[in-house]
Amino acid sequence: MHKTTVSKFDLTYSTKYSTIIQTEVRGALGVEKIIEKMKRQPNGIRPEEIDRVLKAYGYEAARQKGSHKQYLNRETGDLITVKQENPLKKAYIVDVLSRIEK
Repeated sequence: MHKTTVSKFDLTYSTKYSTIIQTEVRGALGVEKIIEKMKRQPNGIRPEEIDRVLKAYGYEAARQKGSHKQYLNRETGDLITVKQENPLKKAYIVDVLSRIEK
């Protein structure tokens, strides 16, 4: 019978890689769940949730002045402003949904 040895490095790399993949899959599913929630219940969305959705669609926080945070999509040049209040107003949710075309 032939024995195969596996180094600790191989197991560690394999474990880390699968963890990264699992995290990405969970993250994508999490964003989809938030989008569904946005459609169902647009008045109950937290700023952290909208931040996560916008980042998943290529937006990044460009600046914040007071309670208003601006997100910029570098590919399209699209700029969106969201007031950081909990929960967010329906108008911001509708605006984000229309911009990500969901």
